Amino acid sequence: MSKAAIGRKLGLHPATVRKFAAATSAHELTAKRSFQNDLSSFH
Repeated sequence: MSKAAIGRKLGLHPATVRKFAAATSAHELTAKRSFQNDLSSFH
């Protein structure tokens, strides 16, 4: 079954299915990502 078909069956976006399929651990999926952008200095 293709990732697109899995996404349709589960009601998920294909990119979400790809992300879950590519993950090597649950931690990789649940870890919060921090990022720096141009507005971060104003926070």
